[in-house]
Amino acid sequence: MRTITPENNGTGKPPGMTVPVTYKLKKSPFVSLLDNGFSMGYVNIDLAADQDADPNSFSTKPGKSYSCLLQDQGLQVTLYAEGKAGDFWTLELEIDGKAAPLNPIRVETDAQGHLDFNQLIRAL
Repeated sequence: MRTITPENNGTGKPPGMTVPVTYKLKKSPFVSLLDNGFSMGYVNIDLAADQDADPNSFSTKPGKSYSCLLQDQGLQVTLYAEGKAGDFWTLELEIDGKAAPLNPIRVETDAQGHLDFNQLIRAL
């Protein structure tokens, strides 16, 4: 039997509040973003819908935001990608209308060719 606690509220998500989040993601040309590999606050981001004119740039469209779960510790941001040596991506976030303190987040290719990121990002 499972006990419901603040850490496990039965929804599969930790406790927190819903806030609007927007983003700008830029990648080097050889970076491959994995399908369903980008989420913020437990919300999958539809990169195909957010593609800019530049094939290496994605952003929340004007007037739109994602309703994401902001935990006490921050916003869970996950992005899985692969690339070649020297590849990178950068991510800028606005959480509840304020720029994230870590902007821009930059990830470079590791020794295995991965550019993975899975961290809580503090909001102001």
